[in-house]
Amino acid sequence: MAIRIRTFKRRNHWREVLPGRVFDIRYENLVRNRESEVRRLLAHCELPWDDACLQAWPDALAIGRWRDRETQLAPLIDVLEPALRQWPEDAWPASMRTGHAA
Repeated sequence: MAIRIRTFKRRNHWREVLPGRVFDIRYENLVRNRESEVRRLLAHCELPWDDACLQAWPDALAIGRWRDRETQLAPLIDVLEPALRQWPEDAWPASMRTGHAA
């Protein structure tokens, strides 16, 4: 998770240095809506569509698997909460969501 936070900070740096050139895509969206997300990415890069872009994709079963270990990750989540709050709310641990009893 710490690696993801460093990546997030690095991405924010490049968004500031190269406004409009950094393309954001969520893994979950890519797996669930493969074709539409790939088309968005290709359009951003000004590249043509190719059916081969839909081949050899990872298994969607990995999405959210970390939630099975949320209790064990609680100390790390507490430390990383400020950075996690910059992600979309549906990606947050349940303990951070509005109206959730901790």
